Amino acid sequence: MNNEVQNNEFLSWDGSFIAQDTEFILLDEGVYNFKITKMERKIHSGSEKIPNGTPFAEITYSINTKRGTTIIKDKLFLLKNWQWKLTAFFKSVGQKVVDGQPFQPNWNVIGATGKAEIGQHEYTNRNGDNRKSNQISRYLAPNDPQPALNESSNQQTQQAQQNFNNFNNGAGAF
Repeated sequence: MNNEVQNNEFLSWDGSFIAQDTEFILLDEGVYNFKITKMERKIHSGSEKIPNGTPFAEITYSINTKRGTTIIKDKLFLLKNWQWKLTAFFKSVGQKVVDGQPFQPNWNVIGATGKAEIGQHEYTNRNGDNRKSNQISRYLAPNDPQPALNESSNQQTQQAQQNFNNFNNGAGAF
């Protein structure tokens, strides 16, 4: 059963349910590692900037932090003037993109990981309340030197252990 259908199943007044906290965490602005959990092909209904009928991919990202896991969605429109964003996205998930050359993307990206700069988007909700949400500001290539704010302590421990081993193997000997 698809997740949207499962999430819309009715609960019973007399039954139990699985207690869960909200998935939304407002991230501090900065660079984060992400994992793609969902990709849907859709058609845009039109807006001031995007024409009606424009195909787009709605990508769902999972970002793990010390405060928990949050979900961010981003849209990638298949428009010529969006080629720069498509290029950055596919580079960020490790696909071999060569600037100035034709590129045939592999849209099978579920499970792919990458790195992106996350900003905060301010908006007014239906009730007139000012709110903030997470937003991908730009995608970063895998070799971009900016460290991610959510680098796991396990990765840091492995790096420290590797540095220690290099030191003990004579790389750092006096």
